[in-house]
Formats: sequence, C-alpha cells, structure tokens
Amino acid sequence: PVVTLRIYASRSDPPLMGKYIKWGMDVAIEVLSGMGLTVEEGLQRGLLLPDENPDKIRLDVRKVNYYQLLTMGLQSEQIAIAPHCTYQQPGKFFSYRRTRIKQVQWSGILCSNPNLA
Repeated sequence: PVVTLRIYASRSDPPLMGKYIKWGMDVAIEVLSGMGLTVEEGLQRGLLLPDENPDKIRLDVRKVNYYQLLTMGLQSEQIAIAPHCTYQQPGKFFSYRRTRIKQVQWSGILCSNPNLA
C-alpha cells in the first residue's frame, strides 16, 4: 500500500522546543482537524502543549505523524519513530532550517523486514 503524509510548513521557520515545535494556532487546528481531533483532544493526547505566547502552540510532530499513520490503517507495530532530529544533530544531518544553505538532500525509508514493506 502507498502511504502519503501531508507535510505542513509555515512561512517562517518555527523555533525548536525539544521534541515540540512552535506553530501558529491555525496550523495546529488544520493538522488536528485533518485527524478528526479538536485542539482540546490534541492537548489531552499529548500532541500539543500550550506556549507562553497565546498565539502559538507547541506541536509534537512525531506523535502527530504516529497518530496520522494509525488513522490511515497502519498498526502500531508497523510504525517506528527515529529519535533523530536533523536540526539538532549537525554532525549527522543537513538542515536548511539550521544553515540556510541550499543543498541537495536525499531521504529514504529502509525496511529490513519484508513482511512490513
């Protein structure tokens, strides 16, 4: 099966806050509504954290992606989330958000278990 993930980005890069990234409330509402959730439900599930700026919210992108995959029919044992962050690990990853240098970047997903592919 083909899985398509929708990537959301803002016009300006959000500051990194640990595993939570700051977004405008409008982006959080759009992401959550695409999952059939309200902001209150996102807060209850740990997908969101309040921010000191009332116009912003912190979004756990990894958890959001995990729940998006579950709603698309994948089972939790089929989902693996890497603990890496391209922004915070310059020795391992290129990050345009960090460097502002335009380079070619290749990404891929490898699966060593043919039953999961």
